[in-house]
Amino acid sequence: MIYFSDNELIALVEQDVPYLDNTTFGLGISGVAKMCFYPKQDEIVASCVEECARIARIFGLEAVVFKSDSALVAPKELMLEVCGERTKLFRIAKTLQNLLEYAGAVATYTYKMLEIARGVKPDIALLGTRKNMPFAKKFLLKALICGGGIPHRLGLSDSILVFKEHYLACENLKESFKDLKVRFKEHRVIVEVESKEQALKFAELGADVLQCERFTPQDLRELVEILRAEFEHLCFSATGGVCLENVEEYAKSGVDMLVSTSMYRAKICDIKVEFIN
Repeated sequence: MIYFSDNELIALVEQDVPYLDNTTFGLGISGVAKMCFYPKQDEIVASCVEECARIARIFGLEAVVFKSDSALVAPKELMLEVCGERTKLFRIAKTLQNLLEYAGAVATYTYKMLEIARGVKPDIALLGTRKNMPFAKKFLLKALICGGGIPHRLGLSDSILVFKEHYLACENLKESFKDLKVRFKEHRVIVEVESKEQALKFAELGADVLQCERFTPQDLRELVEILRAEFEHLCFSATGGVCLENVEEYAKSGVDMLVSTSMYRAKICDIKVEFIN
C-alpha cells in the first residue's frame, strides 16, 4: 500500500508545532496520560491508523492499534490508544485526529460507493481520479485504497489517456493513433469520448478503453450494448459527476469501471479524542 517515510510523518506534526507548544509549556503540564480515538456517531472505514501509531512511536509514546486500516469501525468503538507523557500527547493529538477524520471520510465514502455499485455489478471497479488536493496526493490515495478503490492515474507517466485536446492537435489522427499503439504496446490506450459518434470512431481506431464523459446511465447502457457486440475487447468507464447518489444507476449501465473525484470531497468524519488521566 502507500508508504510514508518517518520524515514525512515528522514534518506533518511540525506543521502544527514548528517550535513550542505554548499552552502546554505555559501551564507547566507534566505527567503521563492516555488518548483514545473512536468515531462519535457513525460507522466508518478506518484509514491512516497505522500512520498515527507510527507518529506516536516516533515521539516516544506507546501505541496500540485496535482497528487496522480498511476495517469497519462502529460508533464509539476504539480504534487507537496512545499512552505516555502528556506533553507529547498534546503535541500530536490534533495531527492524529485530522489524519483519522480526513482519511476516514475518503475511505468511508469510497467503500459506500463501491458497495452500492457491486450490489448491481459484482466485478465493477471504482477508480479515484488524480484531481486530488494539492500536497495531499499520497494521503488521499491511501484513503482511497483503504475504501476498496484504486487510483485511476498516478500521473502522466504511468498511463495513456487521450483527451479531445490531444486528438484535435494531431495533423493525421489515424496515423498518430497507430504510432501511439506501436510505441506503447504494453499499455492499454484509454480515450475520453463525449458522444456515441466519437466512441465508435475510437473503437474502430483500436482504443482499449472508452472513458465516457458525462453520458447519462441510459445512453451508456445503449452504447455498451451496441459496441460490445462488435468490439469484444473493449472496456468502458463512466466519468463526470459519478457520486454516491447516482453510482447505482451508473453501475447498472454495464460499464467496467467508475471514475470519480467525489470521494476526495467527502464530509470529514467526526473522531473523538478522549484523554484519560
